Amino acid sequence: MGGRLPGIAAGLEALLEGPPEPHDWVLAFLHAAGGRAASRVHVVVGLYIASLGLERLRLAAGFEECPPMPWSDPLADALKTLIALGQVKEDPGGGGLVLAPRGRVAAERAWAALAPGERAALEEAAGLASRLRQEELVLLAYVEAGEPGWAPEKLLSARGELAAEAYERGAVGLETAARMAGMEPGEFMRFLEERGKEGRG
Repeated sequence: MGGRLPGIAAGLEALLEGPPEPHDWVLAFLHAAGGRAASRVHVVVGLYIASLGLERLRLAAGFEECPPMPWSDPLADALKTLIALGQVKEDPGGGGLVLAPRGRVAAERAWAALAPGERAALEEAAGLASRLRQEELVLLAYVEAGEPGWAPEKLLSARGELAAEAYERGAVGLETAARMAGMEPGEFMRFLEERGKEGRG
């Protein structure tokens, strides 16, 4: 019985602290991404993808689905605050955002406060965000959301090329790339073949 008390105490502490705030989600996402993200857009749009299955994240972020991409002022403001506090640093070499040492402690705490399903969703979204370029990530967010009306025409007209580039780099698998392109897998493979012929010609 006594061995269970620390776990019970931790659960009660998390309950008393209330649901995660926007800065907690940003820190937890960066933790899931290995402490680094390519840009602010990668963080916010990556969290949008995760939020499609996480009610607590949706409520905290208050995403607006409008062109040119889904956005969350609460998450963007939280990121600005974390940078001002020195918990997150902007890489001067153009390497995006990096968790600072003091931010790592806070990120680990934010991560520990999440439910297992929330952690799994963040890990999946952070993995995608780390492998995809910005336009590719926005396109995937559009696809995962069920293709709502916020995607700009410029993005949709390039979706085949964006999906092909992501697939050829190994950033996504065949089925995901086909959905990004708006095609069936077989159709997408034929598109890749024709694209390859044009490139060789």
